[in-house]
Amino acid sequence: MSFVRMVGYQLHTHPDGVAVTDLSASVTLGDGTVVVMPAPFVHIGHRLGVCPAIEPSGDTGIVFDLSRWAPVYLDGEAQTMFPFHITGQGVAATIARAFHADPATSWSDPRERVETWLRSHGPDLGLHF
Repeated sequence: MSFVRMVGYQLHTHPDGVAVTDLSASVTLGDGTVVVMPAPFVHIGHRLGVCPAIEPSGDTGIVFDLSRWAPVYLDGEAQTMFPFHITGQGVAATIARAFHADPATSWSDPRERVETWLRSHGPDLGLHF
């Protein structure tokens, strides 16, 4: 049996006090309704996390797919989620840490640049296309 504890916010302390950062997701349901909601994530390190895929289910439902995860970065002012979901929480966590540690990348990089980085480094980190 597995246990996954997800949270909806992260606290950051700084000289002026404490900042609370949350992560949001926007999901368009089958009937066209747009739902903006807090996105749960798992902390994996300082300001890093992984968020399960959040998808519509028909006209009225939302599904959390725990088989696919997106790396996230929460710095107290900006929240960034990878534009791709990665199969496996562990692989997504490894990729989040590697991407964050790479001085040639930024969490504000455009989708195409993130995809290029994933294609270049992903296989060495356990990502299979």
